[in-house]
This record gives sequence, C-alpha cells and structure tokens, in this order.
Amino acid sequence: MGGEARRMGRQGDLAARLAGFGLPVLVHDHPQEPGDLRDLLRDLACSRDPRIRAALIALWLARPDTAQAVPAVLRQIEAAAPRTARRLRWSYQAAVYLQREWRHTIPLFTGEPCRAELPDLFGAELGLPGPDDLHGRAGLMELADLERAADPRAPYDPGATYESAVELLRAAWLGRPAAGHEDQGEPAAAAGPADGAG
Repeated sequence: MGGEARRMGRQGDLAARLAGFGLPVLVHDHPQEPGDLRDLLRDLACSRDPRIRAALIALWLARPDTAQAVPAVLRQIEAAAPRTARRLRWSYQAAVYLQREWRHTIPLFTGEPCRAELPDLFGAELGLPGPDDLHGRAGLMELADLERAADPRAPYDPGATYESAVELLRAAWLGRPAAGHEDQGEPAAAAGPADGAG
C-alpha cells in the first residue's frame, strides 16, 4: 500500500472513531467503536494534518468531559514522543480559548446549554494569557505565534486551524460538511510520522 493510501486509510479510521464518539466532524463510511479515549486522543495528536488537528480541538469543544484524559495521555507519550505531546498541549489549549470565545455560540450549534468549562491546564506552563483575557482571543493569538515560532515548517497555519475547529463543530451539528472538509480525497497536507519533525 502506498504512502498516500496509508494516510487516507488512517484518516478514515480516525474519522470513523470520532463518529463513534458522537462527533461526525470528518467524512467517513461507517461509525466505529471509538475504543479507549486515551488512544483516540494520542492518535489524533500524532497527525500534522490540519483537518485532524481541527477535529481534535473540536472533540474537546463538543465533549469537555474528555479533558480528564489529557494528563494521562501526556504521561503515556511525553518521553517517547515529545513533539506529539507538544501538539496535544497546543491543541488542548486552543480548545480552552475557543470555548471562551464562542461560549454563547456553541450552545446554538449543539442545541444544549453551555457545557462544562475546559480547565486551563497549560496556559501558565506555556506562558500564555488567561482563558478569559479578551474572551480567549488574546490567548489564541499568542498561542498561534508560539506555534509558528516553534514549528515554522508545519503544514498548516495555526490560527486558521483553530477557526476550522469551530466550523467543523458547527457543520457536524447542523448536518453538513464544513468548508474544505467535504472529501477526504482532496489534496491535503500529509500527516507526519507519529513523532515527525515538528
């Protein structure tokens, strides 16, 4: 199987597992049992594909209860895969800020009252603003700058990926594909190795 076929197969597997978790944010054939939440978070964080990054952020926005698994995942991967651990921290922190920025809009997508607040696990560690500073916007801008400086060759723009996560969530709850996410066969930035450069 060629590299592109493997990438597409892996992306399809992640999409189906997300759908099995109640979050159909990427195109898939059939929902699958998502399996262990920690494994799902780790596998999503391994990818440098911007669509997978956005889907990981969207998962935390839709299911704040999944935040409880983050410290355990980091303990599991920190030593062997520090770059994956770094992407996991960045993605989670983006979700924290986006939740504050969109706190009044997300319930309109979901049709449910505002869900539990994501705890700010990494803001102080990363030297970022508090989650309520400018309703999360200050943190998002500084996080994007931090990502660009730390990973200048990343195959995505961090700020655009953050906003794409909200669009994915909106589209999932409204039942139509998000712009740029309609077909997994479209050209996309290749996913890096499990702990590839960046």
